[in-house]
Amino acid sequence: MAIGDKYKGFTRFLINNHKSGNDVLHMTFDMIEEVLGFELPASTRRYKWLNEKTHSYAMGWLNAGFLVDECNLETQTVRFTYKPSEVAAILTRVYDEERTTRSRSKKFVKVVDTIAKPSETEIVNYLDRWDHVEQYRLQEKALNQLFGETYPHNTALHEVLVKVAALNQFYSTNIFKVFDVAKHIMTLNIDARLSTKDVNIVNEIATVSYENGKMRNFYSFATKYCSHHYPDDYPIYDSYVEKMLLFFKEKDQFCQFKTQELHEYERFKSILCQFRCFYGLENVSLKKIDQYLWQVGKIHFPNKY
Repeated sequence: MAIGDKYKGFTRFLINNHKSGNDVLHMTFDMIEEVLGFELPASTRRYKWLNEKTHSYAMGWLNAGFLVDECNLETQTVRFTYKPSEVAAILTRVYDEERTTRSRSKKFVKVVDTIAKPSETEIVNYLDRWDHVEQYRLQEKALNQLFGETYPHNTALHEVLVKVAALNQFYSTNIFKVFDVAKHIMTLNIDARLSTKDVNIVNEIATVSYENGKMRNFYSFATKYCSHHYPDDYPIYDSYVEKMLLFFKEKDQFCQFKTQELHEYERFKSILCQFRCFYGLENVSLKKIDQYLWQVGKIHFPNKY
């Protein structure tokens, strides 16, 4: 299924409006769902809609040449405006990244014979390697104590600040304003939602709006923050994990997905669960699978700086 195919009915709706001379549309969420014939993702009612490829529903309006230039979560209304030139620039980036992905998949072929098929034995071997690297072992021990014993809750800003700073330092997540991120997490009241394993909280933690109006997406950091509270329920997204999932998709076709789907946490977790089922790893926790994929990716597809 191509990007945004699920929302092609809404694309046709917007195109027809443009043809009728309606280039600015004010719609409620309920009106949009009526056009779609199904409910919007729960996340659309929690944070503002962005014209980004990482949200598949955004392709519903982008493919019609429209942008969302106003979103009011209180009134649950959206304004769509026809801006084809700006949309063209966004879609060009989408298709350029798809070409990059296809090019990268050719490189994957070169290492097929050097990467063993995922198995419980293979994972145990890599976990043993992990335990023998002092830095990995002690950093993980320190974070487990910090999140699980010292500051298990997220109701005091100074405690959240320490956890954000520690994760940022150990994992190099490129957060330059840790205080702002900690304050953002405090506004979300995440403890109850974490305890119920709410996957939507990850993308909400990731999307940080600064006072100057700029927004940053700390997706990988957000998965790590949730994972260190509930490691078996919140697997970590990382560029190495992404590379390995793409590699095994190309090699064994364990699941069909686009790269950007890995950036929507509910879908990412679903893909990882399909990976576990496909290779008969039901007895292995997502945490252990995550550690295994990260190590294999780091060895075979190292980042070039």
